[in-house]
Amino acid sequence: MERPMTHELRTQIALYIKNRLDISELIAGVDIRSMDLSGSIIKKLDKSNCNISNCNFCGALIGGDNEVIRLTNAIAKNCNFKRAKFLSKVMARRIDARDSNFYCTYMPYIDYRYADLRGCNFCECIFSLGTAKSYGASFSPEFFQDLASFWNIEINIKSVEEKHDQRRNEEQN
Repeated sequence: MERPMTHELRTQIALYIKNRLDISELIAGVDIRSMDLSGSIIKKLDKSNCNISNCNFCGALIGGDNEVIRLTNAIAKNCNFKRAKFLSKVMARRIDARDSNFYCTYMPYIDYRYADLRGCNFCECIFSLGTAKSYGASFSPEFFQDLASFWNIEINIKSVEEKHDQRRNEEQN
């Protein structure tokens, strides 16, 4: 269970951000829901099994030397990661990041298996798109249509239910 955010702590975090100091220790074990952490430096971030919804990480530098950013099982709905840079490996398995903004976000080392990323904005985002790190992840259909439009290929999207129905039909025949 995380401690609630206090006015004093909020003031100290704002001062650290203004002076470009690492806020990792200040936010460890603290409920940061709906906080404005834009422009912050966060070398250690472990918010696994926490709710960080509506947080603003715009322009933040997250991660550091040999650190792993832990967001597994986190609820990160409607977060703003615009222009954030994840400098370490991100473990975001089973994260619920629906409707979050990843515009121009740099996160090339991310493992987001079974993540819910529906409604997210990934314009100009740098991240891994492959089976090993994204197995079971949910994206909006528009994500793949937008991606394919620039490659001049056509993608036919099937829901999980359609795939299961197709397999059952193939097995019966």
